[in-house]
Amino acid sequence: MDELLSQVPTCRYGALTAVDLEEIESYRAIKVLMDDYIVKYDANAGKTLQPLSVVVFGAPGSGKSFGVKQIARSSGRFQITTLNLSQFESCNELFRSLKEALITEDGKLPLIFFDEFDSALNGQSRGWLKYLLAPMQDGEFTLDGKTETIPCGVFVFAGGTVSAFQDFLPVNAEQELAFKAIKGPDFVSRLKGTLNIKGPNPSDVTDRSHIVRRAMLLRDMILRNQRSLYDEATGRIAISDCLLSALLRVSEYRHGNRSIEFLLAMSHIAGNAKFTPSCLPLPAQLNLHLDSDDFTRKLMFEQLAGDKVDLYGRNSYEAEMKRKGIEDALPWEKLSEEQREECAPLLATSSPLSGALCRGYRFPRTPRSSCPCRRRSASGRYVPTPAPPAGSENHACTSACARPSSRYSGP
Repeated sequence: MDELLSQVPTCRYGALTAVDLEEIESYRAIKVLMDDYIVKYDANAGKTLQPLSVVVFGAPGSGKSFGVKQIARSSGRFQITTLNLSQFESCNELFRSLKEALITEDGKLPLIFFDEFDSALNGQSRGWLKYLLAPMQDGEFTLDGKTETIPCGVFVFAGGTVSAFQDFLPVNAEQELAFKAIKGPDFVSRLKGTLNIKGPNPSDVTDRSHIVRRAMLLRDMILRNQRSLYDEATGRIAISDCLLSALLRVSEYRHGNRSIEFLLAMSHIAGNAKFTPSCLPLPAQLNLHLDSDDFTRKLMFEQLAGDKVDLYGRNSYEAEMKRKGIEDALPWEKLSEEQREECAPLLATSSPLSGALCRGYRFPRTPRSSCPCRRRSASGRYVPTPAPPAGSENHACTSACARPSSRYSGP
């Protein structure tokens, strides 16, 4: 891990490691805010200091509290308390717990993690916002008719209804009016920083680093909970290649990080020297945390053809470079994954593997509507032409373009 991470931009705080550039920048910004606040507190010589307020968003199970708490613990100066607003029924309940959380040991600063701050209160959506304004701005709140002062502190507000800060904001005039009615603009104006956590699922179609995030999460959870799979001598985890590939490439983990954690807990790993498909729970149990059909297809493909796919790719690449007379081409094993994907058109030949290769298991495919092997019939459906157009022999289409799709439905 250390050797691999030394070659890419990385940030580490305690048990937290991030390699996604957007997350790195956001984590470092929050870290700088917290460090500056500690400096101001020490220079303030015990005087009241306005709380520092930041907000963090992410999909359920993405690790919102974990990331922020690791940053706070890396400084060694914060006493962390979590208050879940969805569990309180009144402001008095919340402020009574807040008063207790503000009592810290000497030299410690209170860090209050307000979980699900955007939950409803008495049936009103995001009803807590207006009650949080005074603690954020004035450093005080009212409890049982008495004004309580907040001497200092860091407030971290974690969202529970949306996955990103942009989704928290209104997008049209109607939402803008509703947002103003609940004091949303006033709340946002008091924030000093924002953080969006991506988690193990892709945030959009361009997000490719989710596979790296999944690999890091999977390794970390195995090291913490299934230590028997770790080889101290090599630093590697004993897991079969086909299972690892399926775990990294499955379409979605329904409950984010929790799904990976529970999947490991449900698997029969104890007493086994290696994590293999035979250790997995039943499909019905798997389906609680991922799409079991999608996972099984990917797993079966890797079991049946994983090694042959790599061999086929290498042979096709070398044959094409030889045909074109390119003598100084990089060897296949030195190509990056992006470069190998660019070679996908070379692999779209008549081989039975080409359909699976370009069906999304290893390489992206060209949509059928733009495939030069197909033409539109009078009914609007795409049908195969007798032969590919001249010059299109190497396009990246599925084998179904030239053959009935029912014969090549994939594993």
